[in-house]
Amino acid sequence: MTRVGVRRCPVTSLLTCAVLASMAACVPSADDSLVTDSTDLSALFSAAADARVERGRPSTNFGASTSLVADSSPVKETYVRFVVTGLSTTVTRARLRLYVTNATTNGPAIYRADNAWDEATITYDNRPATSGSALANAGALSSGAWMDLDVTAAVGGNGTYTFKLVPESANAASFRSKEAGTNAPELRITTLDPPAPDAGPAPVDSGSAADGGSAPIDSGAAVDGGSVPIDSGSAPSGCPPVGDPSPIAGMGYGVVFQDCFTSIDPTRWRRAMYWEDEAPDDVYTDAAGIVHMVTRRSDGYPNRSLSTLGYPWDPVHPDQHFLFGYFEARMKYTSARGSKPAFWLMSHQDALNPNWPDPPCAVPPGGDPHCLAAEIDFFEHFPINGIDSYEFTLHRNTNGRWGVPDEARQQIFHLGYDLGADWHVYGGLWTSTQVCVYVDGTRLGCHTPFDSTDQAMFLTFYTWPSSYGPAPDSSSPDNMETQVDWVRVWQRP
Repeated sequence: MTRVGVRRCPVTSLLTCAVLASMAACVPSADDSLVTDSTDLSALFSAAADARVERGRPSTNFGASTSLVADSSPVKETYVRFVVTGLSTTVTRARLRLYVTNATTNGPAIYRADNAWDEATITYDNRPATSGSALANAGALSSGAWMDLDVTAAVGGNGTYTFKLVPESANAASFRSKEAGTNAPELRITTLDPPAPDAGPAPVDSGSAADGGSAPIDSGAAVDGGSVPIDSGSAPSGCPPVGDPSPIAGMGYGVVFQDCFTSIDPTRWRRAMYWEDEAPDDVYTDAAGIVHMVTRRSDGYPNRSLSTLGYPWDPVHPDQHFLFGYFEARMKYTSARGSKPAFWLMSHQDALNPNWPDPPCAVPPGGDPHCLAAEIDFFEHFPINGIDSYEFTLHRNTNGRWGVPDEARQQIFHLGYDLGADWHVYGGLWTSTQVCVYVDGTRLGCHTPFDSTDQAMFLTFYTWPSSYGPAPDSSSPDNMETQVDWVRVWQRP
């Protein structure tokens, strides 16, 4: 391939600057192995499952361990599984990366293995068989560095892939597992000729409103008497004119919910998540029509949220929930250690479960996956991943409710600039066949939904500094916040 205008992108990049054509350059990288031209797309996938098995303890499961090991004496082997979604062109390179915590003079060989295993139950006795010949061999490995091996021969595109680490030495190699939290196993994929960034997914016929959810409204009318008209100029940007955003242009969508926040209308919003007390002093609007969710050092940096989840029995906070559609909000947030903004959808029936502490209905295995606590994280930012990071995640069953382990599909995009320094429009298109995310109209990536995803969900924004690490420290501002200018939901009739 002829390389023109070569640019080196961040070592942790999941989507290169090639997708964001307006970017002048990428952040400099110390990783010479990831060099792409302006037509390349690099995507990174975190492990969906990982575990080691030990011959000396053949019936013991180590799926919850923070360590993965390859050792020939005593024999210890490792399995890592990835779910690859959202690719639309040919894979030109795939690299398996694990972070080394114990050096070795001779690292493991890498094989494909069968996908029929579960992280919570795999043991040496029931471990899946390998497939084919070795894909790669690690050689000597240093502690505190990445093992980075080419597995292109095994990765043909979207699909599920299990890799087995087979030891070749009694000098054990150890690696961080996904349970370690940071430097988890990853699969980095490069493809050629990504689709035009503003090309939205193909239209589907399943974008109807949820049963009991929002109904379509006239484009210039206030919603439920609470929101200002669409052409209002009350916010700094003004509520943008109602028209089709580029991701859904010409696809027959119409506005079903909107708010430009001249106030926080209690008939539409609750200033907290359903398990929290409302915080009117810290979740408020200003004179310009901006919502502020402020967390303060003086209060211990509590979580602050705004959600559309009300309660059927509560006339002050009636319920608002959605099934499918295009969701868009203009947001800005404090860019600092411990600042964690987000734009989410969460399971409506799980939150309002009348059977608590039992499940709302029979869950898998054997039950209905729609009884699980599905979640769509259109946008999150975790400072630990870099100042330019954008996290996009689907959860099959948040927090492993009802004893059913969660599965997550995550992509982390590195955009090459401080995302929190300015206002941006964050979008998410949710259909029955895929969920895609956008920044300022540019598509970043897509996930295939889980079997639990197509259920009614409520909308939430937050700033949660006390969750998911790293916590605020002395370098963090005394007050940190997430701001929302406006929000809209479009659905197909």
